[in-house]
Amino acid sequence: MSKKNNAKSIRLSDKVMNYILSYRGNGFNEKFENIILDAMESEKERERQIEFYENQIETIKEKYFLMADKLRHLEPMVQAALHVNSRINQLNKEFDECITNISAGPGKLQEK
Repeated sequence: MSKKNNAKSIRLSDKVMNYILSYRGNGFNEKFENIILDAMESEKERERQIEFYENQIETIKEKYFLMADKLRHLEPMVQAALHVNSRINQLNKEFDECITNISAGPGKLQEK
């Protein structure tokens, strides 16, 4: 530890005081200084991690918007396919009715 040239008086909540007292070191001053020094030493790593995660978020956003755009282009095709499917089902029903009418023979034609 370096020479201590600064003397300050501070007021702390019980929560902060308990945190400081639970930190490594001997006595309040050393514990408090260790907290600050550890925070200073880890600051660059935290900033690097934040930048990494911000870049990850941007990449994910770009992929999301690209996929959403592709989905917007696919939606009309899906709607058209659903319409075709509906029409096929309707034609199948009509075909089955025709077969039933033909099987019933003449004079026994069923009405729709």
